[in-house]
Amino acid sequence: MEHNPFSLSITNPEEYHHKIKHDKSIDKKTLNEIEDRASRKQSLNKDAASTTNLLRQKYILENADAHEIIELCKNPNLHEEIQVALASGVGVLGIDESDLIYTKRALARYNTNLCEKAQVILAQTEDDYILNRLAIKSNLSKEVQVALAKIDNEDVHYELANNFNLCKEAQELLIGASLDIRKTLAANPNLAKEMQIVLAKDSEKIVRLFLLDNVNLFKEAEQILEQDESLSKYLPRQQNILTSHY
Repeated sequence: MEHNPFSLSITNPEEYHHKIKHDKSIDKKTLNEIEDRASRKQSLNKDAASTTNLLRQKYILENADAHEIIELCKNPNLHEEIQVALASGVGVLGIDESDLIYTKRALARYNTNLCEKAQVILAQTEDDYILNRLAIKSNLSKEVQVALAKIDNEDVHYELANNFNLCKEAQELLIGASLDIRKTLAANPNLAKEMQIVLAKDSEKIVRLFLLDNVNLFKEAEQILEQDESLSKYLPRQQNILTSHY
């Protein structure tokens, strides 16, 4: 059976390098190819040390094909510098410029630890898929939340309204939006007391019903809803009413 140098295990880097460096059947060119593959694989490893990982990630950024770039986007320990490069497309040399949008989509979709700088860059795109994926992120920065709340995009606003970490500033921008957005906001457990009071007076009964069912309803909003005759059959609420300030 023909010897296949690429079948060598690299789960143990020290053992791996010892094997390939002492295997006389492997020529220098093949040895370089093996080490190159090993370097790339270790670059994708989320447990790699920070400094070393950055260098390896930079190497992949400049040399990898589209598949490896997508895998890099999924790394939760992706260095901030690499995230920014992927979000902007700067320095991604291994794929065509026309395919950069897919890299940005992968970063927005798969990376669970996206830094604020990368978020800001991605939020400036006009790609609906990217904007929607950003809107649902639990670690979405306040700056980006507000920016997304200001754009004219109903789908993005819906995803934002459903984000349980939505900041008060973004809530204020969405409070006067469409019925679907207001319903979604009304059910958001992180809805600020001031926003709850506004929605408790909403002209649409369905919005008030969604608010009544909010697990974190403030007492002030609940008192307003108690005076609503159209909701009388749904009262009294059984959930705990919050009395603390937002």
